[in-house]
Amino acid sequence: MNEALREHKRSLREEAIIAVTQQLVAARGFTAMTMDDVANEAGISKATLYQHFKSKEELAIAVVTHAMDELDRFVESLNPSLSPLDRLNEAIRFMLAYRFGDSSFDFHDTEASLPMLVIRSTSYLQHERRFVARLVGLLEPVKAEGIIPPHVSTELLARMLFSWLKDITYKDLLRDGRCTLDEMRHALTWMLTGGHG
Repeated sequence: MNEALREHKRSLREEAIIAVTQQLVAARGFTAMTMDDVANEAGISKATLYQHFKSKEELAIAVVTHAMDELDRFVESLNPSLSPLDRLNEAIRFMLAYRFGDSSFDFHDTEASLPMLVIRSTSYLQHERRFVARLVGLLEPVKAEGIIPPHVSTELLARMLFSWLKDITYKDLLRDGRCTLDEMRHALTWMLTGGHG
């Protein structure tokens, strides 16, 4: 088998493992999920799973960085003919729905410990830097139109937006019916743009 085909098959298998892991974490929580569960649901042996991911923690990092890649791809694909503010609104709508919507995965039982595990990962840090840069690129045109004041750092705003996406307390607000995704989007856009949007 040629190397390119082998690598393609490996990549597809990893995508399937990540998808299964997202479903299992959503259903059972990260702590209760086992590597046996992942292997069984993915239809592979545990040995094959460990060829792809050496530990449950490495798999968790892959799931989180995969989610960041999905968000990054969406922001990159936004229609350039939209106004900068409309692009920002669309990006925020998608990011909130992806992170907090009904179909989102959730490390709900270990959110407090997972960040320390993840933020120590070189892979995560690289993904975070790239994603924050993408958000800065989304915010700069809004700033250029005068909607974001010139003295406000777009990197700071991008990091605030990224922190919002990582904060699990917003999931509780949604779950308890204290706000909707649209109210959350409106509040976040209002905060980022000083009352516009």
